[in-house]
Amino acid sequence: MSTRQYRPNFATLPTTVDQSVREFQREVQQAFRQTFDLINAGQNSLGPASLFQNGSGDKVTIPATTTDPGSGFGLALTLSRPGTWIITAAISVAIQLDSSSTFSLSLIVGSTKQAQAGKLQSGVDGVYTIHQVWQITTSGGDLCRLLIAKDAGSGTSYVDVSNSTMSATWQGQ
Repeated sequence: MSTRQYRPNFATLPTTVDQSVREFQREVQQAFRQTFDLINAGQNSLGPASLFQNGSGDKVTIPATTTDPGSGFGLALTLSRPGTWIITAAISVAIQLDSSSTFSLSLIVGSTKQAQAGKLQSGVDGVYTIHQVWQITTSGGDLCRLLIAKDAGSGTSYVDVSNSTMSATWQGQ
């Protein structure tokens, strides 16, 4: 929660002021404070939200499979709010001896695989980036993780985790 930027404090009244005036000042000051606190809370809960994760760790070999979404490589975000989110992934893939394989990047939200997948197929070995964007709706608190697989091949292609990123931007409810 962010710190309060402004909460008015009224001047101290002279001791000669009637008690009813003092009580009125206290009530007005409390009303102002509650109003400013409500505005601050609204900004915190309804303002823009974005999450980002940069990969770290060793490279992760990409498995060959056509029956499951593949293996994870440590990039995951927990969506903190209910509503619509835009998830973006940029994954660095080094293709080694798998030049005829198709690589698929999948997003799993909770336990559900999203329909869209990032695809990469190259005729030559090298380092490539799979970039994919998803729009999802959540009730909040869902874990989003990325998985990758290749459809065939016995090469040693891998995800360069330290050069891969994942971000999420909240769009609203």
